[in-house]
Amino acid sequence: MMIKKMLFVAVFVIPVVMALTGAAQAKLIAYYDFEGDTQDAKQIARLATNHGTNHGVDFSNDVPSRISGHSTNSGHFNGVDAWVDLGDLGIYDKAHSGGASFSLWIKAASHSGWIIAEGSDTSPQTAYVFGAHSGLSTTGVAGFIRDASGAKVADTSAATVLDSQWHHMAWTDQGGVTTMYIDGVLDATDFNYSLDSLTIDKTSLGAWWKAGIPLYFLNGLMDDVAVWDHVLSQSEVDQLANGIPPVLVIESDNPDSGLTDGVRITKTIRYQSTISSDANEPLELVAELNYKSGYKNAPIAVVMHGYSPATGNLDNVRASARRLRDSGFFAISVAMRGRDGSDGVRDSGGLEIYDIYDAVEYVKLEYAEFVDPNNVHITGYSGGGGNTMSALTKFPDYFRAGAAFFGMSDYGYDPINGWYFNGASSGHQALMRADIGDPTQGIPDVEDKYAARASNLASKNNPYSEIHLFVNQNETTCPMINDITYLDNAIASASFDGEFDNITVHIGGLGEYEDFNLNGIYEANELQSWPHGDPIANVQHAAEAWYLDRVLTGQIPQPVLNPSDELYVAGYVKTKPFSLWLGNGDNAAAQLNYNLASDRKEFVINILTNNKAIESIITVDTSDMEGSVFAKVNDTIVAELDGGDLFTYNNLMDGDKLELYTIQAGLVTDTRIFSPISAFVSTCAQMGYKGRIKTYDADRSAAEA
Repeated sequence: MMIKKMLFVAVFVIPVVMALTGAAQAKLIAYYDFEGDTQDAKQIARLATNHGTNHGVDFSNDVPSRISGHSTNSGHFNGVDAWVDLGDLGIYDKAHSGGASFSLWIKAASHSGWIIAEGSDTSPQTAYVFGAHSGLSTTGVAGFIRDASGAKVADTSAATVLDSQWHHMAWTDQGGVTTMYIDGVLDATDFNYSLDSLTIDKTSLGAWWKAGIPLYFLNGLMDDVAVWDHVLSQSEVDQLANGIPPVLVIESDNPDSGLTDGVRITKTIRYQSTISSDANEPLELVAELNYKSGYKNAPIAVVMHGYSPATGNLDNVRASARRLRDSGFFAISVAMRGRDGSDGVRDSGGLEIYDIYDAVEYVKLEYAEFVDPNNVHITGYSGGGGNTMSALTKFPDYFRAGAAFFGMSDYGYDPINGWYFNGASSGHQALMRADIGDPTQGIPDVEDKYAARASNLASKNNPYSEIHLFVNQNETTCPMINDITYLDNAIASASFDGEFDNITVHIGGLGEYEDFNLNGIYEANELQSWPHGDPIANVQHAAEAWYLDRVLTGQIPQPVLNPSDELYVAGYVKTKPFSLWLGNGDNAAAQLNYNLASDRKEFVINILTNNKAIESIITVDTSDMEGSVFAKVNDTIVAELDGGDLFTYNNLMDGDKLELYTIQAGLVTDTRIFSPISAFVSTCAQMGYKGRIKTYDADRSAAEA
């Protein structure tokens, strides 16, 4: 037990990132680099592809000087019949819902034809087209856009573009509110319009697509064409115009640091819940990733957001996640169900904790080349600190380390120290009443649901992970009693002295420093104080310096579940050898005693909450068991399976005992000779075996019963 009382190198390196706008998933729709083909090149950023169909475009080594570090070819459009069919990228349609952008490099003269357009295979009403056909002598880019009245909004950029020199062009459109940038500078021309409902099914480069026919072909060069489903910012356009490839949208907060492992990436992912569905499909959940493209075998850091907001949570923890990324982690910021675009309904530390596990498992599968699947760390702030403490008890052999900043370990089970009664604001209380129920009314089912969220009662489940709990002595929102009881309850159940030395409570706010670098100077990032809120860099460092380097270097071992123990199951528990699911997963708590010998596994369940009729589902991995395995509940055999299979029993009740054993584990050496064979069969039946029994007569001939 511990309570700490502090009472550019000449290499083309690109800092880039994907941004999230609101609750939508902002992503690169397509990227065409013309490096010998018209294929969508964004797969290097692990995004889906939209390959272009090439109609006569060849390739030139004339490229913009600003992108010569990554581009060796541009697309050459001959002005006669060369163009690229991009299919339906839906730029005009995306402007209706959240916004859209495109950017490109262009080198052409006036009278040179059209650069990019969207239209229909059947209708002559083109949505928009940019460029200049032979009837226009302007050196600006002309734009024609179809508005809601059916008329065309037509104008020309104030800046020079079509002068046979390379220029960068970017266009954004959000519901008809548009901006054009030429060489990174906002153009003065107003192209705003009223959106129309058009049938658009074709995006084209180098031609005007009109009623199924390409017209007014471009005579010129084009490079690095990209399309997004969100509105590019001025900062993003600036960096694109300065030569950053549009494989991603650019991060602008700290572009000069942490680039040795490749490009810095932030992107939003969608993954599915493995336990919850709405309508006819699994919940679709959202997380944000922060990592570097050069990472190999990087440890995973899960970063959990606070309790209350419905939106903006990923924004709140992004700085912390990026600091972890720049330290060497592959960071995953989970948007809990019902928040920031994730499907489902929030439930204050119940089923939503499983969203964390599902996010990490998704990353392990889809980003396997980047991560070390066996080195997972979790951290969180306020409500995220509570989620961290809960995840460490529901998945006790999953995380090597966990750090909870001023979290809650009891939402309201304890009528004095539970968060509902001690620290929660009226707004927090209202959310808990909606998510869990009112703990002041003495309703047994509500009491059971709070017990299913009490991680301080389940802290004894995890003597394995290195756990750090950071809280100031004067913390009022999530008082330090949440951390103290988490530690004290674990120690009270210890099988031996020191079993829970893996848990350290750091009590800060007393003006004390920890000289981590041993230079004899008290520095701002060593002050042991963790004020409530998303931490600034110095606050984050003052905590993470206790353990982070050891996580990065693998010095904190992978947790391994004890071969036998007693667990407090708060709703559910998932370990590598077995999992147990109580009722709905958020409405019961139980004591589980287990033993995991290779030839016999035993589980005894005792429901601790009011509703003793709760049914439980247990799943056991028998991969370490050989031969036939028998499952017995309360001395009655319920199944026979092959060793190595997963065994699931769906209605384990209060007081039940489940045993899984091999024949070798059940037999006692017996040298008696049974005659007749029926006597042996009868003896086996009395011992609880069933199925085929092979016996031999004295002459070794086999018989079966």
